[in-house]
Amino acid sequence: MPSLTKTTQFLSISRIGGAILAGMVMVKMGLDLKTIGQFELLFFLGKAATTFWSDALAKAILPLYPKLDKEQQKGFFATSVLIYLGFSLATWVILMLFKTPITTYFLKVSALPYYNIYVLFLALNIPGLFLEQYYTLRNDSLNLLIYSILSYALYPIYFLIPIYLGLDLGTIFKILIGISGIRLLWIGFIFTKETWLFNSGILRKLLSLATHFMAYILVAMMAEIVDGYIINHHYSDPGIFAIFRYGARELPLTIALLNGLSIASVAKLSSNLKAHLPTYKKSLTRILQITFPIAIVLMITSQWLFVHFFSGDFRESALVFNTYLLILGSRVLMPGPLVISKLESRYMFRVSIIELLINVVLSLIFIQYWGLIGVAFGTVLAHYFEKMAYFYLLQTKYQLAWTETIDKRWFLAFWVVLHVCYAFVVFG
Repeated sequence: MPSLTKTTQFLSISRIGGAILAGMVMVKMGLDLKTIGQFELLFFLGKAATTFWSDALAKAILPLYPKLDKEQQKGFFATSVLIYLGFSLATWVILMLFKTPITTYFLKVSALPYYNIYVLFLALNIPGLFLEQYYTLRNDSLNLLIYSILSYALYPIYFLIPIYLGLDLGTIFKILIGISGIRLLWIGFIFTKETWLFNSGILRKLLSLATHFMAYILVAMMAEIVDGYIINHHYSDPGIFAIFRYGARELPLTIALLNGLSIASVAKLSSNLKAHLPTYKKSLTRILQITFPIAIVLMITSQWLFVHFFSGDFRESALVFNTYLLILGSRVLMPGPLVISKLESRYMFRVSIIELLINVVLSLIFIQYWGLIGVAFGTVLAHYFEKMAYFYLLQTKYQLAWTETIDKRWFLAFWVVLHVCYAFVVFG
């Protein structure tokens, strides 16, 4: 049976890789750029409407559960599921009630095909995320692996079948709704073995902690939303939006491995930070050693890759992608799980506000000079500010230096090489 860390990393790889492969399926199966742009607008809307609260719940559930006594833990999971269901229902109602202003003023389109069925899928899909936290806290890597395959590894197949058979593209969302239904039934099966005990005290604790994380995540993710809005407003072309979105991806393997490590580490760091910090540093340094060489190779070959794996229409996406690869230098400096383990959600919120302001101001300035990659540059610089602010807190309040989280020599060597390669590829 695989370890929990490896399984959570596989989950993250499948989630990110599945989305990228689904995009490749749409391009290679001959969908036009406008249709692909419309799909990207839907997924962009879904992320804007749900990520801030679904991620906040995950960040609250994972560190809070180990801190509860056994009696409090009995009602923890049932209460968590009810919160997921409540927020999902509220999201569906809001997106349907405000459909016209959302499409007209936020997405900047007069009409968006498949909006209604996509919003239904969104509402049914999100509660299934509870399974990720449940199996992580139960240290059940086998069931988490099965969940990852069903939900993410097979994701491109759910796109390929309808397009290959020439069916209406709405069939894609019907299939995804079916998978969401399976995940809901799965949750129901879990509670034939768990205690269905609602706990109002747990509800208050979860919502209190999650609310702080929601504020932080909402502001933090506003950078991506604002980037998309700036591009959509500046160019008013779904095709240009698709080109930016396809390029505005960080190295998928890095994000997957880091997210997997974060999910597996938060509960451990929360219970005993000093004891688990050396293992965390070793794992993070290993991820750096794996991903930086891959990032360098991808940076050198990105233009060829985008043209051959997507199409010539996405040549400019490679420049955006190369710029986003620079974020890797800040990503592997990962103080977030340590800050979360200390429940410093208020500090994270304040930092995220400043980070957002930096991102918006720089993106609005840089787009005038460098177009799409100017927006990417704004994001890269804002990310570095966030990490510097987190390490300042850890150093001053908890006496934890950044060198206690990652090997300094490896980091500095790869950071320099990555930026030299970027200068050579983009400006050489």
